[in-house]
This record gives sequence, structure tokens and C-alpha cells, in this order.
Amino acid sequence: MAFYIELDHTPDEIVTLQEFKAQLKEVDPTEDHPEDALFQQYIDAAVEECESYINRAIVEKKYKISGKSFEEAITSSLHTIIAIDEIAYKPADYTSGNLTVLDAENYTLSKVDSVENKIEFLENSTLPKIKEFTPDAVQVSITVGLPKVYKKIKQAVLLKAVAMDQLRGDYVKNKTTASERLLQSLIKY
Repeated sequence: MAFYIELDHTPDEIVTLQEFKAQLKEVDPTEDHPEDALFQQYIDAAVEECESYINRAIVEKKYKISGKSFEEAITSSLHTIIAIDEIAYKPADYTSGNLTVLDAENYTLSKVDSVENKIEFLENSTLPKIKEFTPDAVQVSITVGLPKVYKKIKQAVLLKAVAMDQLRGDYVKNKTTASERLLQSLIKY
């Protein structure tokens, strides 16, 4: 079973603090507000909630996926892959030290549909033998996220963040919300 490690990375914002304040109407988006830090928490939580709902990263993130084989590490991507940063491995005779980087000429990032990509090894490439019985024998560094932030995602984040501000407490949800309807076409099953 492959495992993920999120790498430090500062992504672009989906919704700015000023855009959120403009959505609130009663707050001037150009002025500082005593609750700016709280507003930013709402925005960040709304982004995480939207990502959880569609089962994929919206904003750009970097991960290292480690597995005991090339197949395990490559087929375990939970998100839409934007780029393959590096594929490294522990060769069969590995004892310690640096990993060996697989030449980028051996693999490619193939487009599946408008939001999905997959890593494929080229037909004539021969994969090297790796150290057996090692859970991190293959380490794939990838950048994930959607190819662009769709307007409906931005609106869904705004709706969720404003709902958090207006309700300021836990609530029962028994129907599909407008933000969820906006996101339904992007759900990854």
C-alpha cells in the first residue's frame, strides 16, 4: 500500500480576503476588519471542504508517494496530476544514501479527460530492479491540483465560507446545498 507525504508548498489563493468581504456586503472589502483572521480561516476551511467533497485537490499541492513497487506508487494517485516532478527508486543493491532518479524519457503524463491525467511508462522502457520488501522503494514526487480554478469552484468556496460566517455554529444539513450542486460535476469517485 502506497503512502503520501504532503510537501511544503504555498499555492495560489482561490478566493482572496477582499473577495470574501465583498461577498458579505456589509463589510468594506478595502478596509481592515477586526475579524480578518477569522474570515481567512473560513476561506481556508471552505477550500478544504470543497476538496473533500470532490475527492481531489483544487489548489496546487506537492506530494511524494512512496510504494514498494513502481506500479503501486504510480497507480495510487488520489488527485489530478499536473506534473511529475521526479520518480526515484532504491536499486536492488541499495544499502543507504541517495536514491536513483529514473530518467524522464521512460515515462509520460497522459491526458485521460479534461481534468484527469495518469502516469504511464513508455512501451520500450525497461524498469530497473528495485530493492525488494522495502515500503519506500519507489518515490514519486508529483504536483497535483486542477488545471484551472473553475468559476463554479470559486463560487462554491465563497458560498461555503459565507455560510460559516453567517451561521457561526454547527448545523444540520439535510439537503444538497447550492455549493455542492456547483461541485457535483467535478467529483472523483
